[in-house]
Amino acid sequence: MGAGNNLEARQLLLHEMREWSEECFSALWMRDLEFDLWNIVVNEGGIYGSHMLDLADANELYELAIDADGWWRWGETDEEFVGLDAWRNIYSNRMNSIGLTEEELEMGADRWGKCPRCIKLHNEGVAADKEALVAAYGTVSADEFLRMKSELDDKISSVLADSLRQDYELWMDESGVFSVDYSAICSVCGFKYKYHESEEAL
Repeated sequence: MGAGNNLEARQLLLHEMREWSEECFSALWMRDLEFDLWNIVVNEGGIYGSHMLDLADANELYELAIDADGWWRWGETDEEFVGLDAWRNIYSNRMNSIGLTEEELEMGADRWGKCPRCIKLHNEGVAADKEALVAAYGTVSADEFLRMKSELDDKISSVLADSLRQDYELWMDESGVFSVDYSAICSVCGFKYKYHESEEAL
């Protein structure tokens, strides 16, 4: 994507985020708008204010973020744009500071693994960068093309962290009820999943 189109995508993303703030809270930029909308993106939908954003809404925001290669957040006095990798780090730090309790942060997980949502986002990012590289061929300078190719190669070869914390428990009580509890949360993208099931064993 050329610089002009990238700038246009950034403005479209900013407009969309402001629209949700206005529609849901009658505010130009509701406090924590950037985090709340990103939660909706990573969870593929959710409630914001009195509105239910569905998968299509979440995908629209995510596609705009991919096209813009970043996300908007509130700075000291106004909105500011940050690159997508930088934003994911900001979001991860936020999740670590307020998304988990101290007990959850200190307690050892039963298992750490790679997050399926992070893998999906990574693969989609690689695919988008490949398309951008193909489109850039012959339209940008040789140095710029080589820079884009180098960044793409780095992204392809990068190894995702084991960011998915998984905790689980299996037990049977004295009445013969067998139960399973499972929960997972990603410290990078915010993906969450919980599962509980019980059944009579006798």
